[in-house]
Amino acid sequence: MLKNNQFDDQTLGAFVDGQLDSKLSESIINAMEKHTDIRHRVYELRRCKDLMRIGFADASLENKTSPSSFKWNRYAIASVASLAAVAIALSSGFSGYYYGAKSKHPENTAETIVKQKSERILLHISESNIKHFSAALDYVDKFLKQHESTDAQIAVIANAGGLDLIRSGTSPFERKIINIMNQYSNVHFIACANSVRNLQKKGVEFQLIEQVRLNKPAMDHIIEYIQGGWTYKKVNTLTSL
Repeated sequence: MLKNNQFDDQTLGAFVDGQLDSKLSESIINAMEKHTDIRHRVYELRRCKDLMRIGFADASLENKTSPSSFKWNRYAIASVASLAAVAIALSSGFSGYYYGAKSKHPENTAETIVKQKSERILLHISESNIKHFSAALDYVDKFLKQHESTDAQIAVIANAGGLDLIRSGTSPFERKIINIMNQYSNVHFIACANSVRNLQKKGVEFQLIEQVRLNKPAMDHIIEYIQGGWTYKKVNTLTSL
């Protein structure tokens, strides 16, 4: 496992793009939970990715055959690249200010943050493993019953092989998942948009279980949830509540 100071921007950038293997990705996710500097660097790199996506999308709308659009494409790419460079360069310096400023407010004390994290759980499954997913659903069920009168939240994100377990007509847990979502409003099942897209490219037709969300890549969700103070758990590491 890499040490925290060995997570350079290239490695973190690959993590944001979902290009790392699961072991290294989990190492970075765990580091994000423990170290605000790594968490903020990942957040800034993701912002850069979003800026570049927006910039290239705007540039592609122009007619590529006209000289004026060629100039615009070059301008847009250069501008977005500059924004990305500035964001990365400022991320480490801004991190200290950002988290220092937040800590001045009572609602962001260490005690409050720990409490929030304990009540906001993110479960992640990337393998088609029935035993692990069964344990995850048991965890969800116990969590929801124990926090029924609070504003606690729990989310289950599935990517890669984990999609098999939230597919309608395929998952042996379909009825149980539907019942949980119908009974509780503070539970969320989420499918990775990239994994779904990859399956569709291969000609695989499938339907997600009703009410399962699908709008972004799993890594984008994971980064956002951790940034928001959620506690990340890989389902193969679950223990009883």
